[in-house]
Amino acid sequence: MVFIISLLFALVGPRLKGRSESLRAEALKAASLLRTITDEAVLGKKTLALSIELKDGSVSIDGKPRLTLQGLQAVELPSRGRLTEGSITVFFGPTGASEDIALYLAHQDEGYKVSLSALGTRVHIHELQGI
Repeated sequence: MVFIISLLFALVGPRLKGRSESLRAEALKAASLLRTITDEAVLGKKTLALSIELKDGSVSIDGKPRLTLQGLQAVELPSRGRLTEGSITVFFGPTGASEDIALYLAHQDEGYKVSLSALGTRVHIHELQGI
């Protein structure tokens, strides 16, 4: 009996680990996106619009499609609260983001919060427990 359980875990375990690593990769991709748009706006001394479609996780900058974030569940902005549906646009200017932004990615019982403060350029990734 123990052998059968061990065998099943050996077969299923790597798949579970793969999902976890996949979501972590999406969180890193989201963090990279926030850093990139901040840098482009600050260094280029211009205003850029980050648009996020929560229905499919698609992200565009100034109307040009950039990427899709798998597992994107919500976006949180101080001005609008936590949004789980619709489209969101956040502006980034020569001083950075117009307001704090947090992206929530989740799959089953794991999740990540990727956040950027309007007062800085540093992006934080927090693993969320008990989703």
